Amino acid sequence: MEDFTPRRAPAAVTVGPALPSSGGAPVLVQVEASRVTRLLPPALFGNNLALWTGDNDTLSGTLEDRLQPLRPGVLRFPGGNASNTYHWDGNYPPYAVSQGWDNQSNPWAVNTVEFLSLCERLGAEALLTVNHGYHEYDTTATDGQLSKAVALAADWVEYCNAPLDGSNPRGGIDWAAERAADGHAEPFGVKYWEIGNEVHGPWTVGNEVADGAVYGAQYNVFHDAMKAVDPSIHIGIDGYVGDPAKVAWTTEVFSNPGTGRRIDFIDTHDYFHWLGHSLQNDLAEEELFGLVDQIAQNKADLDSLVANCTRRRPGEIKYYMGEFNITHPVSYHATQLASALVVAEMLGAMIDTGYDAASLWLGFHAWSGTGDTGFLARNNPAVPDHTPYANYFVYWLFARNFGDRALVASSLDPEVVVHASRFASGELGLMLVNETAAPRTATIRLNGFSPSGPVNGWVLGGSGLAATAVTLNGVGNGLLYGGPLPDTVPTLVGTADPQGVLSVRLEPHSLTSLLVF
Repeated sequence: MEDFTPRRAPAAVTVGPALPSSGGAPVLVQVEASRVTRLLPPALFGNNLALWTGDNDTLSGTLEDRLQPLRPGVLRFPGGNASNTYHWDGNYPPYAVSQGWDNQSNPWAVNTVEFLSLCERLGAEALLTVNHGYHEYDTTATDGQLSKAVALAADWVEYCNAPLDGSNPRGGIDWAAERAADGHAEPFGVKYWEIGNEVHGPWTVGNEVADGAVYGAQYNVFHDAMKAVDPSIHIGIDGYVGDPAKVAWTTEVFSNPGTGRRIDFIDTHDYFHWLGHSLQNDLAEEELFGLVDQIAQNKADLDSLVANCTRRRPGEIKYYMGEFNITHPVSYHATQLASALVVAEMLGAMIDTGYDAASLWLGFHAWSGTGDTGFLARNNPAVPDHTPYANYFVYWLFARNFGDRALVASSLDPEVVVHASRFASGELGLMLVNETAAPRTATIRLNGFSPSGPVNGWVLGGSGLAATAVTLNGVGNGLLYGGPLPDTVPTLVGTADPQGVLSVRLEPHSLTSLLVF
């Protein structure tokens, strides 16, 4: 979350199909190439990887091949509410066994070494969510104690980060030696940890929904024990915003003495379109764009909490959108072109408002019968596993074509949304969403930038917002869902004049990604 990595643009493509330059009502877009608003941490473009990913998949196989070009900045594990019942060491107490939670350590499940080794291969930071729920398992005189949950978390830090030198920071089992026996002698150096998943919610094992201060006191105990093993780690809280009840709960968390000075980051989740809520139960695809405004409100709530409840300086406590997607529970919207366009705007809004990290829920999940919150297909009878859904292309385009510095950019048409960036090597990367059913001709003025090479372009589109089959530069996969593998698609090639003006046709309901050399 704190790291900034300068990025060089990929090599220019000089030969390919022409980038369309006209057709549709005009819109003026301006990019201020010298006005950098922030440096972009790679962790903004993260994901979640659940322990059940291993059910019918090998992490070192096709899934890794699909994730590699996305360069995910952070991967969160072990996944959602399962985090609150997961015993990473495989030692499940009687109550957990009676609930069947011990299946989380079956051979099909991803374990710590498998997950962290994948993170190493992908160059992603790992974020581990420790089992907060264990504090309330109530089966024996020695279960149901906070000390048990805290010890499990601190041992996990030792397992991941302690050197293999016999130091054994916590005594008892030498967890570094256990890690070496599991195939990884060197410490993983996991930087980011959080205490529990959605602890405020009644659906969560171990929730303290009525009293955030209880969770704040528990956080302090977890924090101190884990930092005693490795003082360099960063530990976050569950924090919730977006409506007065959530803000009130998170305010209680901060009210506990000493919590505010301990917190390194706040993990907040938002699924924006909550099915079953009377005001959002039946949103049409066009209405989904209105959900993006919630991100600015969430950020304002977080700023207010930190300012009013702590003595910390702005920016000291990082903001992490640890889970987000357009809907919960899963709906047909999740695999539509509409979802991809909205997720692109959500990432842009998090860039604009100052989030430090974000992880889409989820990379690889499962077909529910109505949709799939994963961006790669799994168990969908209409397509092969790992087929890229619409949302996958958003992350592919940001990873390939968006730079490391956000720029000031504007559009005179509110239904044409633009986000712009610059690479350390000087090139510009643009993302333009046309929310409308009609084409637009965008005249893009690159103020303060003189192009010296081609413009490369990629257009994500489909037959309409409700389309589940999508195209990249007009190329599809011939199936009912998803689109082609991006590296099989020819790049569109255009030009800008020496004064930094270019004209681009924005297809109806589309995301256009431009790389200007």
